Amino acid sequence: MAVTDTGLVSVAGRYTMDVGSNIREGTNLHSRVYTTAGRHAYIDVDCWSRGQDVNTGNHHTNVWYQGGVWTGSRYLDGVWVWGGNVDTPKDPPRGMAHC
Repeated sequence: MAVTDTGLVSVAGRYTMDVGSNIREGTNLHSRVYTTAGRHAYIDVDCWSRGQDVNTGNHHTNVWYQGGVWTGSRYLDGVWVWGGNVDTPKDPPRGMAHC
């Protein structure tokens, strides 16, 4: 986290992701999948939005994050990742920008 010029704390930033996470064009499971995350994948989060509600049994959320993703082999910008696959403290973190 970084403090901005206004004194507000910015929570947009780099977060790790689960291996095998789908990197998508939109905020639902029917959106085009560009690729999946490999080892050491991360997302530089720009903002979050509500999308399709997904329940894997281990995690349940309708929050999706947009940003640039390092997949482990290449960088994709302006893509979406379901919140259950992004290692944030909660979905969404308090103070993170809404898309």
